[in-house]
Amino acid sequence: MNKNFKLIKLSILCILLLSVTFGCNLPTRTESSENVASSSPMKLGEMKEVLGGVLVAGEAITVDSPGDPLDGMRIFAPENALTEPVDINISYQEVKSHSYGEHFEPITPLIDIDLQTVSPEDFLEITVPLKVPDGYFALPFHIDPETNQLEGLPVVGESADSLTFVSKRFSKFIFAMVREIALYEDIDTSFVFGKSNFKFPNMGSWFTPNGHCAGQSLANLYYHEKYKDKSLFVAYDGYDTAFFETPDLWEDDVMVYKLSSIVQSYAWIAGNPDVIYWTNFEISDPLRTYFTVAYLMLVTGKPQLIVLDAVDGGGGHAIIAYQKTGSIFNIYDPNFPKDSTRTVAFDLDGSLFQDYHSGLEADGAPITFNQFYFIPPKDIVNWELIGDLWSQVDNGSLTSDPFPHFRINIVDRDSSFQQLPAIAVEREYETNNAVVDVFVDQINIPVEVTIWQTASDYQTPTQIATTNIGETTYLNLNQGENYFGFNIKTRSEKGSLNWAGFKWIKITLSESDDEQEDKKEDQANLSLEECDMTHYLTVEMEGAKTLDFPDTSPCSHDCSGKVKITNDSSELVNIYYLQYSYARDAGMSWTGERWNGFGAVEPGDVKEYSVMRRYEASGECQWVNHGISKVGAIRSDQRCTWLADQYNNNFDGSGIEWIEVVSPCP
Repeated sequence: MNKNFKLIKLSILCILLLSVTFGCNLPTRTESSENVASSSPMKLGEMKEVLGGVLVAGEAITVDSPGDPLDGMRIFAPENALTEPVDINISYQEVKSHSYGEHFEPITPLIDIDLQTVSPEDFLEITVPLKVPDGYFALPFHIDPETNQLEGLPVVGESADSLTFVSKRFSKFIFAMVREIALYEDIDTSFVFGKSNFKFPNMGSWFTPNGHCAGQSLANLYYHEKYKDKSLFVAYDGYDTAFFETPDLWEDDVMVYKLSSIVQSYAWIAGNPDVIYWTNFEISDPLRTYFTVAYLMLVTGKPQLIVLDAVDGGGGHAIIAYQKTGSIFNIYDPNFPKDSTRTVAFDLDGSLFQDYHSGLEADGAPITFNQFYFIPPKDIVNWELIGDLWSQVDNGSLTSDPFPHFRINIVDRDSSFQQLPAIAVEREYETNNAVVDVFVDQINIPVEVTIWQTASDYQTPTQIATTNIGETTYLNLNQGENYFGFNIKTRSEKGSLNWAGFKWIKITLSESDDEQEDKKEDQANLSLEECDMTHYLTVEMEGAKTLDFPDTSPCSHDCSGKVKITNDSSELVNIYYLQYSYARDAGMSWTGERWNGFGAVEPGDVKEYSVMRRYEASGECQWVNHGISKVGAIRSDQRCTWLADQYNNNFDGSGIEWIEVVSPCP
């Protein structure tokens, strides 16, 4: 590595990282010549204390112990790091052996920085004297006092005889090194794409409208650290609202989607609303970032967090590197959770990362990211808070759920098909009616509701309606169990729709087939008359035009014309007509009468139907006579359209006031 001093000022770093308080969680100090706990991966020598003093905000304290490996070690506390002077003790132990693997070569003793019970409110700067041999790369590690796992720390300064890092968590630290050549090799971790990652895309939410990539990545890393053998990809599908698996629908992964947004808020940049994540963070040495991520993957076998930024602004992004092939990192991008081909490449010749293209969220504006750096996850968010949130998720309820609550209401009908008072449905509802009304309320912000439907034997959910808060929608039920999902989206000030919640309900239609068919017919007879819009139609005839045949022809002439039907109402209507077609051996596909329609017709639109009749001169004429005899219309809403469908193209006795059409060709 280049030994030129490259110190990133703490004032910049502290603006860019959250001021999250961490507990000291200090390990038990046991002084012996062979200090090895049964679970410790290290065999240590005698503990030696080299500093006992007081650390004051805005000042530094230095180890003055000639001949000791820590002589000259310096700790600096920024002005806002400590509210009062703190007692500090620094000691170390020689590492005689360890079980962290061949690529973990200690270059310092195991260092213990004891701040008693104080947790700094800002990052302290620790400079450790050491010399890194040519061809080697060195990195500081925090050793978790509970698990003895290694956690990398960010180096912010480098000189020929020291390295400087920052931290807010204090117990035991050590610098280790590895041959640089090992970091150019292929490296794998315990993370398996399509198993270890969330399956939903980062679309942001009502709580985090600009995306929650950091929250999604951090929650993902926590789960993998605790349960790396479990499949996160399928573990929380539809949790905790779906009645069965819905792998093709991410919107109902309610608990873990909320979790990602909440964790995002923990990792937000305090005190600077114009900065997203670590915008303006100076990338001092891309090669060190590359080596840091590669070394941590190599020595821990774990995936690592990479933070991205754009030189020209636009926001930041967070991804997970889980594999390295040559100088290319395979990554999990929360915006593309099912795309295993995503990579971040490092140009070894130019010693810089190549541009990476993504966005703040999956459907956001494309951004070219050209700054890359490593940030320890546990230094930007309280790991215990994420653990507590995961426990709440597993218990099925978030203690402090910031998302808006909503209620699903069903309006049913009695035996006379009269509306009953609305009933709030939490999970299941049973009815004898084939149609029920539904609306969502209890939200006082602009909301769009998308309704999905699926069958009880599971099919891919189908979107059936979009409505607004408080508006009534008709649900058509099939015999037995019917499942409806309600996706709540809030509308932001800039007009975008953000995920705010999802809930499935089950509605059971509990009549026999015969009884239900009778009920459908009764309902149709009662309501199609109320749906009638025929009186808003204008029917006009155009024609007739005639075409005479030669005297030698068995047919005398053709008569043709057009029926023109105009929707004079101010709303959408469905137009139906009774068509007829008769012929003698004229190759017609059907003969007789049947009902048909133009479908939904906009206000003011005109529909045309061609009328034609061929008259015979003798019995050998292949005569034809087709046209329409009746025209009518109904409102084009969901309920009226459904009721019309129940007639199975036979509107006799439907109650519609049909317009009789007289052909221009008698």
